[in-house]
Amino acid sequence: MFTHLQKYGWNSELESEFQNILIEKPDLIPARVLSVHRTNYEVMTDDRRIIAEITGNRLKDDDVYSKPIV
Repeated sequence: MFTHLQKYGWNSELESEFQNILIEKPDLIPARVLSVHRTNYEVMTDDRRIIAEITGNRLKDDDVYSKPIV
């Protein structure tokens, strides 16, 4: 399990779902969204904090929470 992500809510249920997704998309990296900003998300992976930039049509959404889950 991704132990560093546990303090951000990662649990065995998420782990199980993620393992199922990895079968079809093996390049994915698990992460948790820490904060939502106007043009980016602050995201924590198991080993570092990164900024995920929102681009294109997603910037035009009226509701910041209607954007896709990262």
